[in-house]
Amino acid sequence: MTDIQKSTVAERTAAPTSDQPDAPLPLRSRIMDGNLGGYLLLLPAVLILALLTIWPIVYSIAISFTNYRVNSRQPTEFIGLDNFTQLFSDDTFLGALWITAKFVLVAIPLQLILGYVCARILSAAHDMPGARIFRTFFIVPTMMTSLAVALFWGYILDPFIGVYNWILAQFGLPQQEFFTSTDSAFRTVVAVYLWQWVPFTAMLFMAGLLSIPRQIYEAASIDGARWYHRVLQIDFPLLKRVGAIAGILATVEIIRLFDLVYGTTQGGPGTSTLTNAIEIFRIGFQDFNTAYAAAASLLILVVTILISQLFVRALKETEQPA
Repeated sequence: MTDIQKSTVAERTAAPTSDQPDAPLPLRSRIMDGNLGGYLLLLPAVLILALLTIWPIVYSIAISFTNYRVNSRQPTEFIGLDNFTQLFSDDTFLGALWITAKFVLVAIPLQLILGYVCARILSAAHDMPGARIFRTFFIVPTMMTSLAVALFWGYILDPFIGVYNWILAQFGLPQQEFFTSTDSAFRTVVAVYLWQWVPFTAMLFMAGLLSIPRQIYEAASIDGARWYHRVLQIDFPLLKRVGAIAGILATVEIIRLFDLVYGTTQGGPGTSTLTNAIEIFRIGFQDFNTAYAAAASLLILVVTILISQLFVRALKETEQPA
């Protein structure tokens, strides 16, 4: 090999200098390494969310201004606000709205109070042997589906074959009607709801209690503060945000309460447990008045948003510095 050939081979095999431009990255690397790659990864989830959430809401808004019925062959016509105005003269719907309001007014304060009490007990026993196992069993009702809870308590409290009435009969005590009486059905449904959701609220409050520094309680004890002083002046002010979150979640859960009521009373006896969710189901899937059911659903959605905003506004006002 001549000297000229050797120099040519050396130039070809030599490492590129810093003055030489870098080779362009492949198109796939340029897309995935930039912001566009993140958007592409999020695109399937966004499409599924739009398909399952946003599109039904848009469709409900559209048909709520029409006379559309799923089982009717008549042409769909635009009727404006007629469905919404009819809701305010519908005694059955207004009665269901009142029953739902009763659930909110009765169940939410009980849920927050019982949840705080249970959280206090759990936090006090946080480091005791077996506490983790107990907390696991304690949260089981919340992990169950509402329909399973309804069937579970429906069999236990059945007036004819229920275990509870059988135990009462063994002691000669009077039988209870529970879900079959207009006087007790509402209270029984509220009790079953609390049995399922108080553990979840207790876990929220327990997390908040464990985040409060122990030094605050120690300083209060040194100053001679009693237990109710610690509750009113330490726990309540520092747990306001947790309480607001628990209240919002409970409000949404009660307003959309369907399977628990449907699995126990189906809104009866009479209309004693007829919630808005049960009434909307009856309008849409039994009477097939689809547009009217969509209008009722949108009205309940607006009410839920307003109530949630009240919780948020009250929390912000209490957190503003004096």
